Amino acid sequence: MVKPNDITQGNKLVTLLLVFVCFVSALHAQQPFHISTGVASSHNVSFLEWTTADGVGDYQVWRQYPNELFEFVAIVSGQTSYHDSLTRTICSDTVNYYVVGNNGIEDVFSDTVGIYHTDDIPTAPCQLKVCSVDTAADRIFLSWYPSPDADVMGYFIVQGNPSRGYDTVWGRENTTYLCRENLAEGLAEAQYDFRIMAFDSCYQASALTPYYHNPVLQFTQEPCSRHFRCKWNRYINMPDSVAHYTLFYQLENSDVIHRLQVGPEGPFEFDTVISDLAVGRVNVYLRVDNSTDSLHAFSLCRTFQFPSIDTAEYLTIASADYYDTIPAIMLDIDVDPSFAGSPVQIYRRRGSREQFAPIAEIEINPYNSHIQYLDRDIYADADFYTYQLSVHDSCEYYTQYSDTLQIVLPTVSTGLFIPNILISGSAELGRFCPQLLSPLAKGYHFAVFNRYGERVFYTTDINDCWDGTSADGHVLPQGTYVYLISCSHSDGSDKKYKGTITLIK
Repeated sequence: MVKPNDITQGNKLVTLLLVFVCFVSALHAQQPFHISTGVASSHNVSFLEWTTADGVGDYQVWRQYPNELFEFVAIVSGQTSYHDSLTRTICSDTVNYYVVGNNGIEDVFSDTVGIYHTDDIPTAPCQLKVCSVDTAADRIFLSWYPSPDADVMGYFIVQGNPSRGYDTVWGRENTTYLCRENLAEGLAEAQYDFRIMAFDSCYQASALTPYYHNPVLQFTQEPCSRHFRCKWNRYINMPDSVAHYTLFYQLENSDVIHRLQVGPEGPFEFDTVISDLAVGRVNVYLRVDNSTDSLHAFSLCRTFQFPSIDTAEYLTIASADYYDTIPAIMLDIDVDPSFAGSPVQIYRRRGSREQFAPIAEIEINPYNSHIQYLDRDIYADADFYTYQLSVHDSCEYYTQYSDTLQIVLPTVSTGLFIPNILISGSAELGRFCPQLLSPLAKGYHFAVFNRYGERVFYTTDINDCWDGTSADGHVLPQGTYVYLISCSHSDGSDKKYKGTITLIK
């Protein structure tokens, strides 16, 4: 039998049970919490903010990239917001998020929010490092510090001022570049200006870096100067400033390398005198150092050439020939064409009593090493003539002499052989031909006169003969005729020869 008190107690128990069941049912019926804010807050960063969920202390953030599954990102404790740095670049597309919390009984899910990323934020620029010359390749070498952006895909190099397209270097790891121009091909004194910009996978480019350029070493020279003069451009590329410029130069006949150090404000030139005439070339290059001595930029190694004729090898009188019919001496001269630009001086000494004296100055043909010179001032009163050549460089630093050459003149006689009989029509004695014992005669005149003083024959040709006829070709009568011969011999003496000849028919 049930007691009323028992019934009352049972009703209370049922009531309590119903209240508990309703409480639990209320918990299971709780609505999901919401992501109240979801935006792209900065370059490749999503910002999430959500409402609180009852009984939840830790939240899990889940992310879904385009065309991928949701992935766990992070656990957030005691906060209801999160900045998510994306691990890949999103180019004009949506990244989805939701948040999960646990109230001790079950997981509670937020709604799903999509955040649109356009990546319209420019890539962070790179920083210039060094613009130098790779002396092994004779090309300009560029280097730079990489852009801090994780999404950098490569660097675009532009050349010129203003800039123009040059070349593209792909890959985030590429921070050096060897330019295409070969500086040895006439470009050694050219300054090249460069700028660099980075770009990411969405083709967003950074701002261009400032201009930077290669060190350029130039020479200036005055004609016939022994001054070694060079200057260089101000270098602006060192990230932590230029500490000093160091000029290295070496004379061709020495192993010593000289150094000249100049501060960052210059002067950007060097001038010294190389008095040693044996030095024809100076090798020189410039190095630029930064303040920590960790970066170095080099110019192209250059050669400074002094004007000289040290490459010429020969200057000689190859032969000398005596022409007794003029009279004259012909000199055959061989000259190295490297002497071109400097005249050759010819010296002569007559016999053994005189000193060498200059007689002529001739120009050198740079395309023909052989020269001839005819010396017409020859007299038989000297037994021999001696010749020598000299040439000096265009700056007259020094003079080079040839070996001497001596030529002996033949013995000269001034006699004359003249026949005294002429037989008209005879094969052997039918011609009257005076014969000089020496053919060295000038101003030759030969005339024949009859007994009345009339000239019946005349010539100035030493090879002409009289055959006993008149000027019109008629045979002259038999008898005695007078001849007159005058000439100048090679010794400078004037001679006249007069006599008679008998014409027989």
